[in-house]
Amino acid sequence: MKTLKRIIKYFFFAIILYSCSEMPDMGMDEAELRRMPFKQRVFLLNSSNQSQIYEIDYDFQGLRGDAMLTKLPISYQGNLFDLPRGGHMSVDPTKSYLVISITRDKALWFVSLTPNVDGLYEAKRLPFEGSIKKITQVDFDQHDFLFLAGSGGFFRVTTPTGSNEIWTMNDGESVTVNHLGFNGSIEFEDEGEDGEDYFDEPSSTDSDYAFISRKQRQIDRGKFKFSGGDITFTQNSGESGGFEQERLVSFTQWGNMAAYIALNIADASMNYNAKALFRVRAVTKENGKGTHKVTGGAMMGDNLLITSHHFTSDFSVWNMAGEELARPSITFADPADAFSRHNWGDMATTQTFDENITIESRFIGADNPYIPYYEGLSLAEVKLYRPGAKVTDQYDLSDDNPGINLEARRNAANADVADLRKNALKFTSLGGGSMLLKFPTVVIPTAQTQLQVVETSWNKSATYDDKTQAYNDYKERASVYISYSNEQYYGSWADDESNWVKVGDAYIMSNSMSLDGFDAFSWVKIVDDTSLTPDGFDVNFVGVYEEAAPLDPFCTNETVIVAQDGVDTQMPIRVTPLGTYVDGTVTGYRWRIRNNSADEMTLDWDLFNQGLTGSQIVPAGFEVHFSIDLGGIIIVYANGALLDIVSHSGPSKDISQCN
Repeated sequence: MKTLKRIIKYFFFAIILYSCSEMPDMGMDEAELRRMPFKQRVFLLNSSNQSQIYEIDYDFQGLRGDAMLTKLPISYQGNLFDLPRGGHMSVDPTKSYLVISITRDKALWFVSLTPNVDGLYEAKRLPFEGSIKKITQVDFDQHDFLFLAGSGGFFRVTTPTGSNEIWTMNDGESVTVNHLGFNGSIEFEDEGEDGEDYFDEPSSTDSDYAFISRKQRQIDRGKFKFSGGDITFTQNSGESGGFEQERLVSFTQWGNMAAYIALNIADASMNYNAKALFRVRAVTKENGKGTHKVTGGAMMGDNLLITSHHFTSDFSVWNMAGEELARPSITFADPADAFSRHNWGDMATTQTFDENITIESRFIGADNPYIPYYEGLSLAEVKLYRPGAKVTDQYDLSDDNPGINLEARRNAANADVADLRKNALKFTSLGGGSMLLKFPTVVIPTAQTQLQVVETSWNKSATYDDKTQAYNDYKERASVYISYSNEQYYGSWADDESNWVKVGDAYIMSNSMSLDGFDAFSWVKIVDDTSLTPDGFDVNFVGVYEEAAPLDPFCTNETVIVAQDGVDTQMPIRVTPLGTYVDGTVTGYRWRIRNNSADEMTLDWDLFNQGLTGSQIVPAGFEVHFSIDLGGIIIVYANGALLDIVSHSGPSKDISQCN
């Protein structure tokens, strides 16, 4: 595949680009409905008095600012209603209901996530069939069964007929709670080199390393308590293309730590193995009680975690390595809805994982000269998006309708797909901000590796050889950096400028940057630092590809000709039909004759039917080039000895690859 640079050089870009491998045109309907990461709503259940549900408005893409809580008004049987005290919360697999397990009420409560015409969120109550106690952690597993855990044991909830679809039941109908016996432990599975491991080994330099090590020794002796806190399931193999095994993360108050669980449920029994991950917060006694004890947790963003804590006015945001990335303060949309007592909050999220895991499903539209597609292109994924002030207040991301939200310029998910349409609709505006992206595997650059950064500006030139002209045509320009860091997750390392090396500047439309000479990397950072347009640099996608090895302009294929000289010495001569050439409006054939011996020699040649003859003393290792209008048969002599007759018969000629 010719590179864009070569295409420009020879003015063939229109022909070459249309001859490249074309991606299928996905069609607008499918493109608009495509679901990507960062499509989520996060909720807090405060159960200090009655159970009150709040929706959390926070910058889950950029991890900045405060967290504003808005109380959901709940209706039950036509009346405003407060849920009973206590309870733990999850979101059903259809993302239609908040599911609250309140054991003291002996029931599950389903609260609709869509308000009715009066702005109220309707609830229904499904009583337990039987009695369960001391359940503190709830979530739906990969088979869409509601899983309950606590010191009272483990349970799986079904309809009376054994179905997992408890969300389809009507108010007043009883759910069946199945007690799961425990039959030992299981080993964690090795996910192999192709998977993206969720959790790193604790670092010996971590201040909580001794704490985690002590907890792990207790776990290894068979002690692990599902005590207080919350649980959340990670991505399963169906949501990650088979790269991941589903893990259950427990934010247990036993040690106030995060641990992950390898869980296996079969028939009416289960087993598990646990691994201590990190200390969530150190517990204090500021109020004479367990201040900072973890009370709730949920997944957010791209495999990040958010937790709530006793007697605190903030949340914590973590990566999977246990680094606290942010601690947003809790504010209230209506001060009258502030907690009457303390934050006793379980958490839940409508997190929709990126299921577009094949390379084909991440492309929209067919190849065109404005956004070229290169064979073997690998796409990066957005891990952090911090828009600048130019777009911060212009676009609303609160609506979960994908047909609207995925078109918003502030949706980072748009930069996870490559929109190859001429007037691309899916892009992410930086507006003076920045974006961090990560490739699924480490990129080891070769002399042919190219980093492609595509910006979306409609109806401009496809490419610019003169970057000054590109900036003059449309004043958008961003700095592009790569990181040699082996870090798996966004963390404080990414804020250290010494971890980044600049590759170049990206302008409007398609930019290809050579990575020849750069070390291995997996992270890319784009900083919109010099754009003057209202919405700034618009990221369509970022990818890497290998361009074809550059061709010697005088060499495409060769035939090796060996003859005897007068003293019986091997005389290797290479006669090369160089294929077609173009010189203005003249087309024809190029030939090369090379002296591949250790001494100079006299080369004589005669091209039959063309009247082209010649003789030249050629030093060792040097060669003679010439061009003619037509191919033919060439006779070559070395020091007067006939070497061979070679005919040029076009690209089908069976000759060896040029060295």
